[in-house]
Amino acid sequence: MKKITADVLIFLILTSVLVYSLHPQKSLILQLLVFALSVVTYLLGTGLLKLPFSFRAMGTVGHVLICTGFYWLFGMMLMDSLKVVFNLNMTDNFDILYFVYGQEQGVVYGFLIVLAILYFVIGKLYMRPVYELYAEAIHGRERKGDS
Repeated sequence: MKKITADVLIFLILTSVLVYSLHPQKSLILQLLVFALSVVTYLLGTGLLKLPFSFRAMGTVGHVLICTGFYWLFGMMLMDSLKVVFNLNMTDNFDILYFVYGQEQGVVYGFLIVLAILYFVIGKLYMRPVYELYAEAIHGRERKGDS
């Protein structure tokens, strides 16, 4: 139950920062660069490269930060698309969602569903290095406690 609550809380925090603080933009090159960096940090964090634990920990921290950036960039790209489709002249995501909700409520719900799928499905697969590193650290601590 705690894990589900933490996941929902993290999703709400990330989405709130996206909607209330960030401005819509579309930068495909930046998104591709961040995606490529997330793949590299994924490899650093999973242990496929047989790196020591400390390097894997740094790779995992970088991975979490880069994936958060990708989530925000993807959301800002979606907001920019909404701005173009609905012919809005606005810079704040909250205002865009407010006016789109007034015209087409289903579009706003669809936007939130896409963000939820990105976070809860794809994000969970991409967070595998974090879970593996945590399990390895706990298992190492238990082995030290047994000896």
